[in-house]
Amino acid sequence: MIADMSEHLLAHYVTGRWRAPLATGAVAVCAADGQVLGHVIAAGAADMARAQAGLARCDVAGLRRVAEALDAGAEALAQAWAVQAGTALDLDALVSAIVRSSRESGGLLRGPHAAPDLGAALGSGLRGGLIWCPPPGQALFATVLAQQIVQADIAPGAFNLLHTRDQM
Repeated sequence: MIADMSEHLLAHYVTGRWRAPLATGAVAVCAADGQVLGHVIAAGAADMARAQAGLARCDVAGLRRVAEALDAGAEALAQAWAVQAGTALDLDALVSAIVRSSRESGGLLRGPHAAPDLGAALGSGLRGGLIWCPPPGQALFATVLAQQIVQADIAPGAFNLLHTRDQM
């Protein structure tokens, strides 16, 4: 799985498509044991502006399709989480938090998050249009999650993934 991720790690998912970053600064992506798994290109101001310009909302039916897509990709998600976090992923908690979210927040989600908190943030963010900027310590998992969300066929711009440095 990790070898197959090299191209997507070097791209951002913006407005419904994998796109080449506009910035050029590479950042190492490491496993929990410190092994370098690859690199991401850290988003810059132009990448952020492009994602913000294309934000869209996800409806409740779309959230259910996201949950179904994440369930279908459970094995890959769990493997990516385990490689980077060194712990098991509680996928049920993540998915149920996405579906249960009733708030609409949208906007920017930054920093590392544990699965239940991440699920709630993703669910409410998707309802208003989300730009997720995970740190390199969650880049592999975030990329796998983005690949699963693509399968949900939600509105382009409801979910955007911009790889970042630890602080943006």
